[in-house]
Amino acid sequence: MDTPTATDESRPRRRRRGILIASLALLAIVVLCGGGGTIAFFALRSSGGEGQASPLAATSNFLNAVYKEKNAAKAGRYVCAAARSERSIDRKVDEVAEYERRYAKAPRFTWDEPTVESTGKKAATLSVTIRFATDDDRAATQRLEITAVDDNGWFVCDVRSVS
Repeated sequence: MDTPTATDESRPRRRRRGILIASLALLAIVVLCGGGGTIAFFALRSSGGEGQASPLAATSNFLNAVYKEKNAAKAGRYVCAAARSERSIDRKVDEVAEYERRYAKAPRFTWDEPTVESTGKKAATLSVTIRFATDDDRAATQRLEITAVDDNGWFVCDVRSVS
């Protein structure tokens, strides 16, 4: 009968050790990738946005960026991630700027402080009337209903014109 040699006994141990090392390496890769993905998700979830302390602050900053500063990039910072579309914000800012160009006799947009109509833990509805006036006595008003949401700070998420 053949007796096993030392090299025959060490082969199964090496194979087991190799499988163990490969398994641990694979586990480490999965943990690192999963952890990195989770961190990236939370870091980028509201990227580009500046959550405000209250729905009123988010609404006021958004209105100023659109109607006074005509700055779409700045307005986008106050919009929730779900509604943050550069194209639609650019269109609204361009529409406001065009309205001012069309009525060039010292055009100005004004509004009173927005009114909080209802508020919950994670959402609030506000209303505001935007007034447009020129030095040659042209005027117009538009009533807006704004929905703000709390997502690690308050953001404007919907703006509707109300008749």
